[in-house]
Amino acid sequence: MLGSGRLRRATIAGALTAFLLLEALRVWLPAVLAPATGERVGLEAALAVTAVAALVVAAATTRGPAAVVWIAAVTALAAARVGLAVAHGPWLVAASTLAVGAGAAALVTLAGALDAEAGRAGRIGVIAGVAATTAVHAATRTAGFVWPRAPLTLVVAVALAALAVALAVWVRPEPGRVPGTGASTPWLLVGPILVLAIAVTGNPGRLTMATGWSPQAVAASVVAVQGAGVLAAVVGDRIGVGRAALAGGVLVLLGTGGAFPASRPSVVAAVLATAVGLGLLAGVEPTTHRGTPQRRRLGAAIGIAVVLAAFAAVALLAGVSLTGGEHLVALALAFLAASVAVTAARRVTPTPGRGDPRRCLGWTTVGVTATVVAAAVAASTPPTWLYDAASDPRDTPFSVDPSQVEADLGEAPDVGGVPPNGSAPPIDPLPGHDDAAVRVATYNVTAGFGLDRRFSPLRQARFLAPTRPDVVVLNEVDRGSLLTGGHDAFLLFAAELDLPEAHFAPAAGLRGNALLSRAPVHELSSRALPGGPRIPRRSELTAVLGLVEGEIAVVGTQLDSTAVAQRLPQARAVAATVAQLHERDLPTVLLGELNAEPDAQELATFAPLLTDPLAPSLATSPSARPELRLHYILLSPQLRGSAVQRPRSDVAGHLPLVLSVTRTDLAPEALP
Repeated sequence: MLGSGRLRRATIAGALTAFLLLEALRVWLPAVLAPATGERVGLEAALAVTAVAALVVAAATTRGPAAVVWIAAVTALAAARVGLAVAHGPWLVAASTLAVGAGAAALVTLAGALDAEAGRAGRIGVIAGVAATTAVHAATRTAGFVWPRAPLTLVVAVALAALAVALAVWVRPEPGRVPGTGASTPWLLVGPILVLAIAVTGNPGRLTMATGWSPQAVAASVVAVQGAGVLAAVVGDRIGVGRAALAGGVLVLLGTGGAFPASRPSVVAAVLATAVGLGLLAGVEPTTHRGTPQRRRLGAAIGIAVVLAAFAAVALLAGVSLTGGEHLVALALAFLAASVAVTAARRVTPTPGRGDPRRCLGWTTVGVTATVVAAAVAASTPPTWLYDAASDPRDTPFSVDPSQVEADLGEAPDVGGVPPNGSAPPIDPLPGHDDAAVRVATYNVTAGFGLDRRFSPLRQARFLAPTRPDVVVLNEVDRGSLLTGGHDAFLLFAAELDLPEAHFAPAAGLRGNALLSRAPVHELSSRALPGGPRIPRRSELTAVLGLVEGEIAVVGTQLDSTAVAQRLPQARAVAATVAQLHERDLPTVLLGELNAEPDAQELATFAPLLTDPLAPSLATSPSARPELRLHYILLSPQLRGSAVQRPRSDVAGHLPLVLSVTRTDLAPEALP
C-alpha cells in the first residue's frame, strides 16, 4: 500500500475489515457454535470452522497478486454481509461462515501487503474499526443492524457492502511494488483483538451486570473504553516500543483475568485495562525485528488459528453447554497477547516512537468524544424502530384469541399467530379472568434466539406482550456471553415489555434467570443451586411483590436439563426456599423450567407445599412440535389459577405458559 496517503489508506483498510468482520463474528458465533439453545456442537459447526480455516490458509499461502486477493476477499465479505440481513437457519450459517472466512482472509492478506510503518497504521485501523462497530452495538442496546428483518437492515447492509468494495479498490496494494519489511509478531494479535472485544472490552452486558448503570451510561462507557484503546494505539510507542509492549501485555493479562466473573464493580477497571493494553500492543512495531510478507501473513493466520482452536477447546471442555467456558477462551487469548508482548519487548530497544502524534491525538479525542455522546443519546431510546413487524411473519407480534383459551385449566389448544399485517384481537378480559387476578408467566427465551437462529428478544417480547403478563420469569437470559455474540437479551426484553421492575440472577457466567414485574419488589434474593463444578450452573431468584391485596412471593428457577442426580438436589434446595416462604404465610408461585415430567421425583419434592393447576399433557417443548412438559407454574394453597394460555410460535425453542392467579385466603370485601 504505497504511494500518496499510504498510511491513511492502511488505516482505512484495517478499520473497514475489522468493522465488517466483527459484525460477522457476532452472528457466526451463536449461529454455528451455540445454535438456538446453546447445545452440543455438531458436524455443522465442525464444517464451518474447517471452512474458515481453509480460507485463512489459502490467503496465507497464496502467491498471487496481493491486490487481487485483497479485493476478492473484501468483496466476498461484503456480499456475505448482505446475506446476513436476510438469511436464516442453514443459510445464516453459510452466510456467516463465508463472512468470517473472507474477513479473516482479508486481514491475512493485508498483513502481508504492508511494510513496517504502514503495518502499524493498519493495526491502529483494526482497533478503530473495532471501536466503531462496538459503538453501534452499544448504542442499539446490542440489537445492531444485522439481526432485525426490516427494510432498514437490508438498506444498511447494501450500503455497507457497496462502501466496502469501493474502499477495497481504493486502498488496494499497488501492483508491481514489493512492500518493505515489517515485523510479523504484532499481526498475531488481530484474532485475539476481535474476540476479546466481544468477550470483554465491547460487552455492554458485562458492564451493566457489574454496575447497574443505565443503558445510556453503559453505552457511553463502552465507547469511551474503546476510545481509550484507540488513543493508546496512536500514542503508545511514545513511551518506547519495549515499554509499551510490556505494559500492554501486563494490562491485557490482568484486565482479562479481572473481568470474570462480571458481578463486581472492579470489572470496569478490568475492561478499561484490557482495552488500553490491546491498543498499546496494536500500536507497537518492533524496530529491530524484520519479516517478509509471507511471515506477516503467517503471523496473522496463526493468531486467527489460535482463536479457532480456542473455540474447539471450549466445545470439548464445556460438554453440553458452551456458555460457561468463555473465560477459558478469553484467558487463552490474553495469554497469547502477553506472550507476543514479551517477544516483541525482547527484540527492541526502548527508543522513542516515530513522528509527532499530537495531530492524531487531537482528532482522535474529538472523534471519541462525539461518538460517546452519540452512543448515549441513541441508547436512551429502545431500538424498537429497527424491528418492522410487517417485514416478516416471524417479526410480527403474535396474539392469543380469547375464544380459544380454556378457562377450566384443561389442556390448552395450540394457538398460532396473526397473519402478517393482521390486527391482533383484544385479549382482555380473558375467560375466567377477573380484575383481582395477577397474570404470571414462565418463558425460556433460549438466549434471545429463535429456531431460525436469528437474535431477536424484541420479537419474543412482542410475541408474549398480547397476553399482558404482570409477572414474568425468563430462563436462559443472556447478558453478553462470547458464544452468543455479546448480545444482551435482558435489556432488549425489559425495554419492550411494560414491566418496570427488571432483575437478573446469573447462573452460568452471563446467562441466568430474570424476573420482570409490574408490581413493586419489596424483597429480592438470588443464589446458586447445587451442582458442583458442572457447567452450566443453575440459579434461583426469589422476590416478594407488593400487590393491592397483599404481598405474594415469586420463585423463579431452571433446573438441570440432563441428569436426575443433578436436578433432585436442586429441586430440594428450591423446595427449602418455598418452605421458608410458607413459614411466613406468604402466598407463593413457583415459575420456571423444571426439566422433568409431571410424575417425576423432582416434582414430588414440591407436593407438600405447592400444587400444579395445569393439565399434565400441556406440552411446552420443543416449540416446533411440543411433546414434553418441562415448564411449570406451581401454586401454594392460598392461590387459585384460571385462564391458562400457551401461545404457539418458533421465536424461541420453548413455549411460554401464562396463568391468571387469584388469592383464595382473602374475604370478598378485601378484594379490590
